[in-house]
Amino acid sequence: MKFRIFLVVTSCVVSLITGFVISRSGSSTETAGARAKPLIGLSMDTLKEERWQGDRDLFVTRARGLGADVLVQSANSDDTRQISDVQALISRRVDVLVIVPHNGAAMAKAVNMAHDAGIPVLAYSG
Repeated sequence: MKFRIFLVVTSCVVSLITGFVISRSGSSTETAGARAKPLIGLSMDTLKEERWQGDRDLFVTRARGLGADVLVQSANSDDTRQISDVQALISRRVDVLVIVPHNGAAMAKAVNMAHDAGIPVLAYSG
């Protein structure tokens, strides 16, 4: 089971970083404040369960190993807080956003906010 989770998390991270690199390679101009590494925002429903702590650790470790930085937010199973967390990640100008939603329907608003900001989103649930 842990190996399967590891494969899923690794696949997600590799896909995110690959997409970011491809999308950035087409631009001929870089802004002076451009980051050297992609910045991934990870908005999680909760970290109260050992399973989600493990997924977070795998995700962050793999992303860093591939050259990305990760900002992690945990909403403690609170939809309002998770939307606020996503807003904070958007204001930090993450390059991509991964959401592990508490409530998928409630997070539709967060996904729309990210899309409006031009940030790709990957929703992940287990």
